[in-house]
Amino acid sequence: MPKQKKLHKNKLSNKFRFSIFNDTSHEELFAFRANGKMFILTAVLAVIFLIIFVSLIISYTPIKQMIPGYPSAESRRELVHNAIKLDSLQNEVNMWKDELTNIQKIATGQEPGPVEGTEEKQAADDSANSALRAVYQKDEESLKQEVEKQTSNRKKAAATQAKSIKKASK
Repeated sequence: MPKQKKLHKNKLSNKFRFSIFNDTSHEELFAFRANGKMFILTAVLAVIFLIIFVSLIISYTPIKQMIPGYPSAESRRELVHNAIKLDSLQNEVNMWKDELTNIQKIATGQEPGPVEGTEEKQAADDSANSALRAVYQKDEESLKQEVEKQTSNRKKAAATQAKSIKKASK
């Protein structure tokens, strides 16, 4: 065993030469000298660089949409829209069920129960409506003032026109 370990250490520390020659002229075109450790380090760094490069290309280009299972922006928007729609439809179905059970109770002569969510919904609607009413009241007041100004200006203009017509007819 110790000889095999030394043999592997020697192979990693031995220098190797990689050369490319022109076959017809036997001229050396490229030469590279390295030991085994350098070769392993270069191979590992090349693999890491390749992984990073491919990851960056995939993440920052539209290529990522070609990956199976990766949702596009449009499909994500549709998913959110459908989830919201599903939630509202589920609430609607629950309210219909409550109304049906209340109608059945009324038909059998029992006291109907409260419909779930209606008080909360009415409270939320009332608070939203009160905020809207305040905004509309401000707009309505400014509109009334503007209309009053316009009507008073028209009355003044009509009065001055009537005076000028009377003076012209005399």
